[in-house]
Amino acid sequence: MHKLIKIVLIIFFVLSCSNQMRPINYGQDICTHCKMHIIDQQHGAELVSQYGKVFMYDSIECMMNSLSTQNFNDYSMFLVNTYGNPSELSDAQQCVYIIYDGIPSPMGDYLTAFRSNDALDLFDHQDIDAILTWEELKKQYE
Repeated sequence: MHKLIKIVLIIFFVLSCSNQMRPINYGQDICTHCKMHIIDQQHGAELVSQYGKVFMYDSIECMMNSLSTQNFNDYSMFLVNTYGNPSELSDAQQCVYIIYDGIPSPMGDYLTAFRSNDALDLFDHQDIDAILTWEELKKQYE
């Protein structure tokens, strides 16, 4: 009987620590950083820790501000909503980011993610204040 209980506990522990993203429940979930409701389906973000704990953010800048005081190695997934793909989370490390006042973000940094550089063809690059890779974005928030 004790073996069965141990096996069940081990299975429960392994399943509870899975490193999987969780869809953001817009209008219900609260930002880990600023404590506002996550409403904007174009600017949301999410972190998944090495232990499977999910942290949700109402904007990319909230996620980056939160990460500025933490170790990036503590996280297995960095996810962001991208322009033109509302409520879909994409791998933040593969995205390109712009700072452009034509697309307001929830916390006012005008930071928006795009799945690729090709998606930026919709905009006049002269109007964009900055185009950043994931590594450049991380440096902006150090």
